Amino acid sequence: MKKLMSGLLLCLLSFIATAASADVTQEQQARELARAAAVAAAKADGAATRTVLQEPARSYFEWGVILSPQLQVMSVKPGSVAASMEVQVGDILVGINSERNLGSLTEVLAHLAELEHGQPLQVSLQRGDQELAVTGTVTATVVPGWRLEIDNELESELLTTENLAGCGRISIFQHPPESRELFPVSLADIDGDTSQNHRSIIKLPVGEHTIHLYEQISSTELRRSRSLKVDKPLTITIEANKQYHLAAEFFPRKRFERSSQDYWQPVVWKVTERQCDTD
Repeated sequence: MKKLMSGLLLCLLSFIATAASADVTQEQQARELARAAAVAAAKADGAATRTVLQEPARSYFEWGVILSPQLQVMSVKPGSVAASMEVQVGDILVGINSERNLGSLTEVLAHLAELEHGQPLQVSLQRGDQELAVTGTVTATVVPGWRLEIDNELESELLTTENLAGCGRISIFQHPPESRELFPVSLADIDGDTSQNHRSIIKLPVGEHTIHLYEQISSTELRRSRSLKVDKPLTITIEANKQYHLAAEFFPRKRFERSSQDYWQPVVWKVTERQCDTD
């Protein structure tokens, strides 16, 4: 079971590391996923109060080629060590450093895996009727070590509290009444999260949330450049089993104040009852 837990958390934390370099929101989501998975795994393992999972730092060397069982180069990865050594598709591997009896493909891969970062690499290749020697330097990829401590009682309490609190929804689906100078809006982000912008009805946990919105005012009285459109924040305290319908309120008298964005404000134009489950 611990091997399963370790493997699961390693995959999740690897995803976190990738997300961190690409998008902060994805990192937050991945951490929450890792936390929930870790708690579930710890419960399955029967841990009493605390579980510790860890992996040491490790490194590996990827030469950058795909070899056939006959040690013929089938492809070369652009930007790899092999590419820098000018290895070509069709070359046949006949030697690595001073080793000429390479054996099977499995043995060759094992030999490459034993090479250390910064070590000189000389490879002998058969290219047509010529034997060539190409050289390079081993460049290893380092996977950082990690340690995760899980307080099962605290995490279970937090997750249970979230579930008991309930949820509500926000909606930009229903068209607001333009006769009241209310117009549609589109989502910029919810609490800094942009992952749900494509949805028109979104479930949120109870409590205070800040939603940034773009106006979609179609009035003939308003002419503005798309480049001038900016989002505005709307803070809502979500209550359980309620749906909050959002809109842009237009102020025609301020229609020329486009640069200051004073011609509109985000509003909740209607609240309806709707059952919301936290599953």
